[in-house]
Amino acid sequence: VDIGGGSTEISICQNKKVIHTGSFPLGTSRLTQMFVKKNPLDHSSLESLRRHIKSVLLPKIIAYDWPKVPLIIGSSGTIRALTRISSKKEGTKSVSRGDLKKTVKSISKLSIGDLLELPGMEARRVDMILSGAVLLESCTNLLGAKKVRMTTYSLRDGILAEEKQLQKKQVKSHIPFHIPDLINKAIKLGGDRKKLEQSVSIAENFFNATKKLHR
Repeated sequence: VDIGGGSTEISICQNKKVIHTGSFPLGTSRLTQMFVKKNPLDHSSLESLRRHIKSVLLPKIIAYDWPKVPLIIGSSGTIRALTRISSKKEGTKSVSRGDLKKTVKSISKLSIGDLLELPGMEARRVDMILSGAVLLESCTNLLGAKKVRMTTYSLRDGILAEEKQLQKKQVKSHIPFHIPDLINKAIKLGGDRKKLEQSVSIAENFFNATKKLHR
């Protein structure tokens, strides 16, 4: 499960094979704007948020007969923050469904000031942490997962891994835009070609100079 600001991506995997996948218009920023008008959040608004999430996720889960899963691997800053807040031990990288439920219940009753004082809370996530918590809790309930384990890997790592495999096979990249295309698009939007090409040159020099580090 990867929770973003505008959407959430879910992939059901068995070993290394993806057997189901879906992208849902359920991001923390989107849900906060729609349902979390104030903190603490009243019970009615909290239940409306839960019903909305369920109404978006459940049709696809049922239509494609998604199986129940024992574990969610959570990718994103929101899930990392929730793991830190929910964990009883420092350095824990997983959280149980029960502890997540307790977290949702407790933070729904807190003001922004109180939320900021929670151990592990990041100021830039404080406005959206409740919607993210309810969303993650809903994912665990609907997918049947008993535990969420955070990962430091994210979408960018997947893109890099895929590009590396394509390069080995000498297959064209799946990324639709490359530097010349991006420069031309930027120029159409008012960019200066000389400055753009200079920025690309600096980036390339930096990449080459640090080759020993990133290999």
